[in-house]
Amino acid sequence: MCIAFFVLWLIFSGRITLEIAIIGLVISLALDILVSKLVGFKSKKAAARLLAIFRYLRYFFVLIKEIVVCCVKVIGIIWGNAKELQPQLFYFSPNIKSENKRVLLSNSITLTPGTITVELTEEYLRVHALDKSFIDGIEECEFIHILKGMEDKYSAR
Repeated sequence: MCIAFFVLWLIFSGRITLEIAIIGLVISLALDILVSKLVGFKSKKAAARLLAIFRYLRYFFVLIKEIVVCCVKVIGIIWGNAKELQPQLFYFSPNIKSENKRVLLSNSITLTPGTITVELTEEYLRVHALDKSFIDGIEECEFIHILKGMEDKYSAR
């Protein structure tokens, strides 16, 4: 809720400066604490949600990085890289329990050029890759590490 208060502060202030942003952040945090106390939200859960936002932002930046890397690989293939393509259909188990996080992983794989998730089940993902190089190390990719960390961190609460 703090983020919503902060966005409203920025919209209503009409301009963005460092001073306005800092004052808005302090007021937004204070309003968030006040509203949480009045409504009965647990502050630990609110802090966990705020940390989760930063983890999702990290995930988003990793996704953007992977999209750019794979775009460069696909452009290399299109421009006539001398090697022969080896399309692959690959099965792997990410060992992620949460259905939402498995879907997020599946969609992230599909968003990266050169790969597409063909099937998603509780046990495994089936991924088709334009070339074998696109799926090298997919079982230990940074997407899976971030999602497992989020799952471990927030499943205990």
